[in-house]
Amino acid sequence: MYATIRAMKNISTKTVLAIVITILSWSSSFVFIRFCLHDYSPGELALFRYLIVSATMLIFYVRLKKRTKPTFRQFLQLFFLGFFGIGLYMIALNYGEITVTASITSFIIGMNPIVSMLWAMLFFSEKIAAKRWLGVGVSVIGLLTIAIATFHHDSINWGIGYILFAVLCAGIYNVGQKPLLATFHPIEVAAFSA
Repeated sequence: MYATIRAMKNISTKTVLAIVITILSWSSSFVFIRFCLHDYSPGELALFRYLIVSATMLIFYVRLKKRTKPTFRQFLQLFFLGFFGIGLYMIALNYGEITVTASITSFIIGMNPIVSMLWAMLFFSEKIAAKRWLGVGVSVIGLLTIAIATFHHDSINWGIGYILFAVLCAGIYNVGQKPLLATFHPIEVAAFSA
């Protein structure tokens, strides 16, 4: 812990500001999505949001000093990542938030690291330590508690299913980047898949 505190003293103000903006943007996005769904359909909102993201990533991509041109196979991988991790993720998240509160949505989406870990274990044969399995168990119990609490009589809140699908898509996106990051700059991967 003290090493972390010492390391944080060396972080520039610009970096701290970027971290704070990132945290505030991410944490408020679920509330913003619920608010916007009053006026826009899930598909319209996803398109609008990712037009902004694509334009922003294009600016960062153009500013890169060294760019790598993807092969056709790599282009297909990037398209696949964007389709799942951006397209399907956002549409599923938006449909889920029609019936699920922003706070519950943020908890379920917060399971993304666990899903990414499981995908990495499946696709890359990564070993998972016993402590991490304990964390998975606690998270699954939390998710089941939320699912049971939102179960109303004889109806199922299908929004939770949409959000779980969004988490699976995000996990595919996160893990699918791994082989591409050996060749491409992270901004290139984000820009090409956006």
